[in-house]
Amino acid sequence: MANNFNTSTIVPVAGGGTYAVDIDSGVQHVVIRPAGAITLSADVSVTVSGTPRLNQYIKFMYAGTITSNTTSGFTVNIFGTALTDNQALYEAEIRAIYNGSAWEMHICSDEQAGNVPIDGGTIGAGTIPGSALADDAVGLTQMADITRGSLIVGEASDAPTYLDVSGSAKILMGDGTDLTSVAMSGDVTINSSGVTEIGAGKITDAMLANTPQSYSVANVTITSAQILAGCTTVGGTAISVIPAQGTNKLIEVISCTGYANYSTAAYAAGGVIELTMGDGGTTIASASAALLTTAAVGTEQFALDTPLLTSGLNTAIFFDNATATFTTGGYDLRLSIIYRVIDFS
Repeated sequence: MANNFNTSTIVPVAGGGTYAVDIDSGVQHVVIRPAGAITLSADVSVTVSGTPRLNQYIKFMYAGTITSNTTSGFTVNIFGTALTDNQALYEAEIRAIYNGSAWEMHICSDEQAGNVPIDGGTIGAGTIPGSALADDAVGLTQMADITRGSLIVGEASDAPTYLDVSGSAKILMGDGTDLTSVAMSGDVTINSSGVTEIGAGKITDAMLANTPQSYSVANVTITSAQILAGCTTVGGTAISVIPAQGTNKLIEVISCTGYANYSTAAYAAGGVIELTMGDGGTTIASASAALLTTAAVGTEQFALDTPLLTSGLNTAIFFDNATATFTTGGYDLRLSIIYRVIDFS
């Protein structure tokens, strides 16, 4: 039995044109292949000459090297079916079957053969759904470049965009709607190395579990005239150095340091010098009389001995020498007393 199978070749050009397929010649394969890659500036139309028969079959082998321009109306049209831009670039096989009144066109890509043609390494926009991609198929190298120091985030329409987070000493912060890059402010600041700093005066007593105590300093000068006048507990007058602080308030002496600046004659006789809670009351700090009676030229610095005992609310602190009056001597005694006031109200 004779085989009427034969192949015809169409060689389109960029300027377009009409190319007829003689179906009475028994052609079944038509190869559409330009001499080289072309971009259409006019339509390429493939038409029929002859009389088609019912179920007549023609397969077009399409080379896919024609760039159409459907925006301007320039495309490849086969038996009345216009190819889309993507089909004109990528489709490989077109099957035409005559149903008795019209040609039915079936466009099949090389994907069926497991080989998807890609023009210049790209795929037509919107032609591949995400479900067609394998898990982990897209790596970092396939992603478009973004500005250095940026992160990919969702924007107002939920589309991905990038956020520049490279600002010096800025941190990422969620504001309830978006992710933002902001500079720290208020009580604490941060530098570009990540070092934080609390601003001056930002921490208050109310923020602390234990409130810090306030301490006071009383700087008192006991003159040589007062010393020689007999500031003793045995007939003299003790000298008030810290006044009483009020009802239910107690003075707690923390330390007492003094110095005697020898200038003329050293003191003689005298007794132990001391601080007392009240005039002639409980001794809360004391020092030997020798600190005054053996003074040499220059400064003699000393600390009154503890235990710095305290007793008595709303009571002043006094200075005296405990046993006897000093004689002679011509320089002052200066005291620096650190204390705090405890309020039992």
